[in-house]
Amino acid sequence: MADWIGWLFAFDDVFDESIDGCDQDFAIATAAATNTVYTGLPSAPPSPVVRPYVVALEDLWERTTQGMPAYWCRRLANDMVDYVNSYRSHALINASRIALDEQSYRAHRLISSAVFITLDLGEAAARRALSESLLVHPYIRAAREAANNIVSWSNDLYSAPKELSLGDLCNYVAVLQSQGDLTTAQAADRVSQYLHEEIARFDQTKQLIHTHLIPRLPTEDQQGVISMLDTCSNWITGNVAWSLETARYASRAIDMEREKEVFGDLRT
Repeated sequence: MADWIGWLFAFDDVFDESIDGCDQDFAIATAAATNTVYTGLPSAPPSPVVRPYVVALEDLWERTTQGMPAYWCRRLANDMVDYVNSYRSHALINASRIALDEQSYRAHRLISSAVFITLDLGEAAARRALSESLLVHPYIRAAREAANNIVSWSNDLYSAPKELSLGDLCNYVAVLQSQGDLTTAQAADRVSQYLHEEIARFDQTKQLIHTHLIPRLPTEDQQGVISMLDTCSNWITGNVAWSLETARYASRAIDMEREKEVFGDLRT
């Protein structure tokens, strides 16, 4: 898991830390070269900048998929394609200087966050792949989506000072500012409000799963769902703890009092 998280952060910086992040040709070529690792589709050789990431991903893919069922490998591959291709959209948005509307941004953020990938990886770490029939259950989908939103939107709050200073429009704070006459603080407050709602939705859905779904499942599936919920909770709390401590976000989009209000009950 640590190797994957390191790769995801490093790959993200290929776009965030250089002018290539707005270069659509670079994004398209990078996506094609990266996606070939798990799709098998041919592509041009990766550029010298991207090649180390492709080589590292080949190793990660081989190690991670060993012993996992084919349907899970397909799901991880699909989630990786969505994630990597989101950088093409990211480049187009920033090059055009036109922010997405709020609902479109929410849909984009679900795949650009890589959270679904990390939830897949949690199944691999536990050696408990969720069946496809369970994955589409409304409660499971709602829990995974809420966890994704909590991680993604809190990340947007912490990274807003850096991303707004770079003119990056793929941030929830920037999206809200583009739609109305809001200051950065007002937009951050609104994202904080949305976070409260998602935290409540996750907690409620988690309770529904424990009360109405898990007791009706075979033992193996029960353990898989419990493991999935643990991964969601750990990813939520771990992301908040890391965001509060890392030097990656030296500036804060929200002050300490607001941090306590929004994230206080997630740290335990």
